[in-house]
Amino acid sequence: MPAVRQRDVKEIFHESLRRDAGEARENYLTSACSGNDELRTEVQSLLTSLEDAKTFLEIPITAESDLEIGTTSLAPGRVISHYRIDSLLGCGGMGEVYLATDNVLKRSVAMKIVPDSLSADKARVRRFEREAQAIAELNHPNIMTIYEFVKVRRKNFIVSEFIRGETVRKRLARGPMQIGEVLDIAIQTAAALQAAHSARIIHRDIKPENIMVRDDGYVKVLDFGLAKLTGATAEQRTPELSMTSQPGLILGTSNYVSPEQARGKDVDHRTDLFSLGVVVYEMLTGTQPFKGETAVDVVAEIIQSDPPPVEKLDGKIPKKLSRLIKRLLEKDPKDRYPDAAELKRDLVEVREEIKEDELAWWRSDEREIDIYEMPTNELPVVGRLVPPNSRYFVILLIILLLLTIFLAYSGLR
Repeated sequence: MPAVRQRDVKEIFHESLRRDAGEARENYLTSACSGNDELRTEVQSLLTSLEDAKTFLEIPITAESDLEIGTTSLAPGRVISHYRIDSLLGCGGMGEVYLATDNVLKRSVAMKIVPDSLSADKARVRRFEREAQAIAELNHPNIMTIYEFVKVRRKNFIVSEFIRGETVRKRLARGPMQIGEVLDIAIQTAAALQAAHSARIIHRDIKPENIMVRDDGYVKVLDFGLAKLTGATAEQRTPELSMTSQPGLILGTSNYVSPEQARGKDVDHRTDLFSLGVVVYEMLTGTQPFKGETAVDVVAEIIQSDPPPVEKLDGKIPKKLSRLIKRLLEKDPKDRYPDAAELKRDLVEVREEIKEDELAWWRSDEREIDIYEMPTNELPVVGRLVPPNSRYFVILLIILLLLTIFLAYSGLR
């Protein structure tokens, strides 16, 4: 789309939102688009997507929600199947997550439960089941492991591994992240996406809340609740496995959706790469590339605007890494990385180059500073007290001095 057209879409889109849906908005669109059917279709598609997706944009899946905790929470000590509830870890628009103990295998697990208020919604229950089915197909160290999906007394819950660590969101709240740390997280997340995409599964909700770093440094990708199965045959596309959204429906959190996802179009695995690019941008700079006062503003920015290159925000970021992120954030999926495997290779290459630069600096520093071994258990002392070529001369002087002392002592005797 030409640049002038992008401005037209953005301006008309925002002006349309200032008018009530109905005749007033329709009259404005007819006038503003001036018979340009393509422009009208583009703006209308965005308006439809945002209207249909309103609840998803305003209620992040892992954020605190207005669920009636008193009517849906499970008390500590309650036993469901062979799991004992220990504590509530958190709640969101798609369920509550508890820390529980497996009384059979004697291990801590996480249990995600659909609240009673949502269980009557068959579409949401199917989405909950799809999450279990999607992740259960995957077996990868960077993807949360699902143990089982169970229905007990009209309760639906997924049992998964309990991960000790912190999400990238919490890590960002603690302060700036080093480039090496960012690359390690990005590489492991790309590896998880490579495995998921190979199994024809698209995550569609990659964001800092869904990437957890364990205490030992391993990354785990969480929450495949918006996952989409791709490439299945017509027979395989049952209501539980098709994982497709209604036309015009935006799934995911607004700051991290891809342009095609925001416009309600069909998506493929490259939508996850765009979202990962947004996360990497935020980890490196501490700021989100697409911002706005409302979810609508954010989505408009994602569709129409390009963020500043990361190297402009932080001069220490290598240009090659900046180009990598720019490629991830391309509006057209065809201009992004073709797959997570190639992205991972480039991320590893950037990390290795950074390490080589650090080693080169260290080797250069080593040539300038001499390290002397001390005849004690103390650490080596750094210094330049004696030029390296004078060592043998000093040693010879010490030997001569010791010999003179010995001969003088022998003469006195």
